[in-house]
Amino acid sequence: MLGLEFIFSKQRLEHYKDINEHFENLKLISKIMPKIAILEIYLRNALDYELNSNCKEWIKTSDNPFLLAKINEFKDKDIKSYHALA
Repeated sequence: MLGLEFIFSKQRLEHYKDINEHFENLKLISKIMPKIAILEIYLRNALDYELNSNCKEWIKTSDNPFLLAKINEFKDKDIKSYHALA
């Protein structure tokens, strides 16, 4: 039979005084995760609404270096994947 350290890593378990504390933490997480997920969806949609209300092409017209780098990265991936299919 496999030990708990096989299922839950030793590093994870050493943060708890015993396995029951770990399971209590899992119960707590299971109660709050749906609320966190709903909040994340709400915030993402609210941000999208605000950004799109000013300019539908806000991401393409941005002068943010991080966004520009990501756009170029995706363009390169699209070109490479197209050539891989051809």
